[in-house]
Amino acid sequence: MKYIVLCSTILLTSCAGLVSQNEYPSIEKECEISEDSNSEPCKIASMNDWTEDEKEHHMGFVNFFPNTGVPQDCSKAKYWFEKAAKKGNAKSLDGLGGLYFTGCGVDRDFKKAEKYYLLANERGSRNAMANLGDLYHEGGYGLKEDPDKAMYWYQLAIEDTPARAYSGIANLYIDQENYEEAHKNIVKAAD
Repeated sequence: MKYIVLCSTILLTSCAGLVSQNEYPSIEKECEISEDSNSEPCKIASMNDWTEDEKEHHMGFVNFFPNTGVPQDCSKAKYWFEKAAKKGNAKSLDGLGGLYFTGCGVDRDFKKAEKYYLLANERGSRNAMANLGDLYHEGGYGLKEDPDKAMYWYQLAIEDTPARAYSGIANLYIDQENYEEAHKNIVKAAD
């Protein structure tokens, strides 16, 4: 009886270790599991001109944004973003920032979001500057609201993501009740 209890304990401990590692199937295995050659994992797996980290990033993206036909799975998004980020993928660093900004699968933590957005920006992410603007505009969750920093990042983002940048700037002007400048920037965002 002691032998059965000991074996059961070892087996349960081993299984718990596997779950805590948060391992998910490979992209190819995800495709097989889906049993649909038009599924997002199958489409991603077939992108032969994409690097491994680009495929991993996209797996994170489709699990983060449920409008891709894949149900939102924040843990899986984090797993794939982390895999790609370890390989230097700027978009995945930005994605990790997004998880901490929204609290998707993690405790909402703007300091961690800031860390990932800054790394993503250093590596050339096109969205990181606007995301930093949003982060400093909203403030909270460990990070002080800072309209000046928000404006700085939105102005830098104008070249890469003009609609988001001008919209963010307009919101800053709305907060200041400067509706004339807000209107000018909303028009720029629409253009």
